[in-house]
Amino acid sequence: MTPPSPDRTGGVMSPSPQHVGTAAGASSEPLPGTLGTATIVFMVAAAASPLSILAGVVPLGFLFGNGIGMPVMFATAGAVFILFAVGLVAMASRVERSGGFFVLIAQGAGRTAGVAASYVALLAYWALTIGIASYLGYVLAVTFEGNLGLAVPWWVYSIAALLVAGLLGSQRIDTSSKVLSILLIAELLVVLVLTTVVVVTGGADGPSLQPFAPSAIFSGSPAIGLVFAASAFIGFEATVIYRQEARNPARTIPRATYLAVLVVGVFYVVSAWMLVTAWGPDQAIEVAAADPGSMLLATADRYLGGAGRIAIEVLLVTSLFAAVLSFHNVLNRYQRSMAGARVLPRFLDHVHESTGAPRRAAAVQTAASIAIIALSALLGLDPVVQMFAWLPSVATLSILALMAVVSISVIVFFRRHAGPESAWKTIVAPVLSLAALVATIVIVAVYFPLLTGEFDAAGNPSYGPVSIVLVGLIVVVAVAGVVRASILRSRHPKDYAALASTLHE
Repeated sequence: MTPPSPDRTGGVMSPSPQHVGTAAGASSEPLPGTLGTATIVFMVAAAASPLSILAGVVPLGFLFGNGIGMPVMFATAGAVFILFAVGLVAMASRVERSGGFFVLIAQGAGRTAGVAASYVALLAYWALTIGIASYLGYVLAVTFEGNLGLAVPWWVYSIAALLVAGLLGSQRIDTSSKVLSILLIAELLVVLVLTTVVVVTGGADGPSLQPFAPSAIFSGSPAIGLVFAASAFIGFEATVIYRQEARNPARTIPRATYLAVLVVGVFYVVSAWMLVTAWGPDQAIEVAAADPGSMLLATADRYLGGAGRIAIEVLLVTSLFAAVLSFHNVLNRYQRSMAGARVLPRFLDHVHESTGAPRRAAAVQTAASIAIIALSALLGLDPVVQMFAWLPSVATLSILALMAVVSISVIVFFRRHAGPESAWKTIVAPVLSLAALVATIVIVAVYFPLLTGEFDAAGNPSYGPVSIVLVGLIVVVAVAGVVRASILRSRHPKDYAALASTLHE
């Protein structure tokens, strides 16, 4: 639909009965609306890096979580996020603005909370980008040295990946979407082939439903299993950031959000079950314990031969790069939205006239990410044990917390702006998702040291200096957002007043 003309004075326009958020301070440089449902699904599903989750997170879930009952943990996490998506898309359909959680929280929980959320979201997605780029650099360094004898430091590959992502991110969104679609389809196809072969051949002991039995579900530590499962879905919530670039966003964004959760969730449930079937319920844990990082490769070698193993090795690299590119695109749009609201410097609120891409945001993000990678290399940080373990852990806790605040915002928003939406969308699902998310956040917080690799003398996860600093970083960034909102309110009251309504349309 064609939005109302924004008031360039910075004042707040009165919202219509049907939609809010169509007001002042808008950028005069709109992004092109070209993305369809499937394209957005591919872009956000690629951010989850499903193949690398299957290769790394699933075996760890077998070991530290509830063993072969992990498929049910993925289904449980998926159900929580579907509940969250109900309120998310209902509110996003009424708030006609791109900007992700920042905009929704500002509309529901208030402007100051919205600014704090924008800072935390920026931290989360930047942490994911840099953490995954670090791991990608390590994988490439090991691969090239092992196969070609080419000894190049990991950070060189990481910087190269960030440069390529920056280049693609500064082009038309269609360019990135095509790359991500191709890479994700390749990931899904190779796992589909592997799963088909495992099922047809019967696996080790024949197809088994044992992973779905109560004895398996409640074995080991289901809470830790849920931590791993929840972290695997991070990325799907970014559908709303592409609202402005979507064709018919009122229909495209809800469909893309639900489909993204379903596609990723079904992939995790089926592929985790496939790994159990491939080795048998009694031996799957032993295989994972022997070398969790190579369980998927060993499975491919056993059922698809050397060619299948090589294919998955290559696709693991492309899967990681797809995640870097996807989060790079999300960050670009977060920065631009925040700049348009004067939460970040205004020069970032710019799109290239021919490509429609937020090039300034892309350039700043790429340069800053490269600087952080270079600094980590100078400090001698390990790309896997430290960069990849620490940074995505920060992102997981941050995004889950933001989701909980979004659920609160949905409830508050629809109490203020009642419309035709059902109680299921405005009250029931948001309340259920809030309860589930709070429970998940508590579990993640309790077991956060497991994600960062800190244990006590008895081998139990225990808060040490790293975990304390990383959790503290989230709090510090949120406080910085509150301070920025306070400064904006006192020095630029019109811009502050427009925070909940500034529109990029």
